[in-house]
Amino acid sequence: MSALDAVGQRLRASLRDWLQAEPSSDGSTHLERVRSGWSDGRKALELISTQQDWTHRRVETYSLEEHGETRQRISWDFTIDRSLAIPASRGRTAVPLATMRKQSLKRLDVTDASGTALSVWGRDDNGRLAQAALTSYLTGLLGRDLTDREELTLHRIVFATDAEAAYPDLQRLSRTLSKAGDGGASLMAIASDLAANFLLVVEVPTDSVGSRSLVKLQHEGDIGEGEQFNALATVHGYRFEGAAWSSVASWHVEIHAPPGLAIAGLTARVSDTDDKGELVTREVLISPATGPTAHISGEKTPLGSLSFADLELRPAAAGLVNQTVAGAIAASLLLGAGCIWTDRLFDAVKEADRAAAVAAVMLAVPAVLIALVARGPEHPLVSRLLLAPRLVNFAVATVLLATAAALVLGLDQYAFEWTLRALLAGQLLLLIVAIGIRIRAVGGRT
Repeated sequence: MSALDAVGQRLRASLRDWLQAEPSSDGSTHLERVRSGWSDGRKALELISTQQDWTHRRVETYSLEEHGETRQRISWDFTIDRSLAIPASRGRTAVPLATMRKQSLKRLDVTDASGTALSVWGRDDNGRLAQAALTSYLTGLLGRDLTDREELTLHRIVFATDAEAAYPDLQRLSRTLSKAGDGGASLMAIASDLAANFLLVVEVPTDSVGSRSLVKLQHEGDIGEGEQFNALATVHGYRFEGAAWSSVASWHVEIHAPPGLAIAGLTARVSDTDDKGELVTREVLISPATGPTAHISGEKTPLGSLSFADLELRPAAAGLVNQTVAGAIAASLLLGAGCIWTDRLFDAVKEADRAAAVAAVMLAVPAVLIALVARGPEHPLVSRLLLAPRLVNFAVATVLLATAAALVLGLDQYAFEWTLRALLAGQLLLLIVAIGIRIRAVGGRT
């Protein structure tokens, strides 16, 4: 069990009796009456810690766009209890849906089920709510009001640019919590998450509170470099950090590869603590399908950066990779035939007209291969992972160009024969490389 799951269990256990209480004469339960007096920070803490109780399903889709960005789409299907409503602008209620990595969200678009635009809180507003949630928790653990220094520590954690910048304040908070008992680990887990990520707060119509609602978010970003690999690599691994993968009742993640590449593997993993308190990583799910699209689904994942998915991209077998193999085979057969019938070929190119015709045919093949590798805008990963087959194509074109030159340079028969044999050896090596790339590729559409 993760520390954040433990938070939710403690909160639910402390409220179990209230949840089972009979409604009063005005129709409200004891829990609802108690919650009505809670601060916004206390309500936010309850919503953050028990999200799997009120979020029915989260669906995420990642599309690697041709222009190099990654388009992320997330939808949340949830029902907020009226007693946990956090007042926002007039006629609106604030809902903390998830934590997301602290970075600019380009071309951000947030709508409801009907496509109506919804407001998203900015850095100052969502930071104040996150700080209020931490203040509420720490006050309860210590059993007293916080000092100015303790408030400043929480402020610095929430408004830090990243987890590294917040490290000194997290250490200071840890020392404060050493006297707070079992709840300290849970608060540190939430504080660490809010140091690395910001609280995504969306305003929904107040009249939708208490009924099932849907919020859809879209934005673009850079997925980063992933694993380091050399220029001719045909495999790229990337880890999707789960900053937005907050704990929900059920979830679904779908990833679309860019044209020219295919997904060789998609595995959901969770970081957790073992019985010795050490951080370990365990596998949750593996995508049942690979190719242009892969997907994983599950239930009750941990909150925030404790979740991630390992993605492996490789060239798609269809398209350029298959064209490279076909071109290498055709050039090998052509040179092989030339080596077998060297005498006839040598006699044929003695006549100027026939030699010119043969050279024209040989030069047409490189032109075709170069046309095959011509490309428009594409994702940088496509350029990097398809560099090897493109270089093979250019090398094959160079071999054929050298062959055409040998046909028209007027070499003697001995030199002509050995030139063809050397070119065939080079071409067979290129064929082996092309087949190796094909073996490492993944079946899928381009």
